[in-house]
Amino acid sequence: MKGKHKKEKTTEDEQTYEKSLDEFARLMAEGMDNERRGAIEPFEVYSERVKARIHADLDQFRNRFAKGYQALLEELSHEDSLKK
Repeated sequence: MKGKHKKEKTTEDEQTYEKSLDEFARLMAEGMDNERRGAIEPFEVYSERVKARIHADLDQFRNRFAKGYQALLEELSHEDSLKK
């Protein structure tokens, strides 16, 4: 029962993360209208490109952070097993 609740919580957290990320990307894109490439690139195309990059960068950070955290846990577990 505990495992199911934790999984549901993780899914809720992921949904909240995605909503926050979408909102952040939207706000960033709105604020960057002056930086776009003018008539060469329509704002909508530029906006979608910026949003995609923000998602990719934050997802990459999230994945690297999780892998680093997992490596630390494994190292602590290994050290703990050596002490016993």
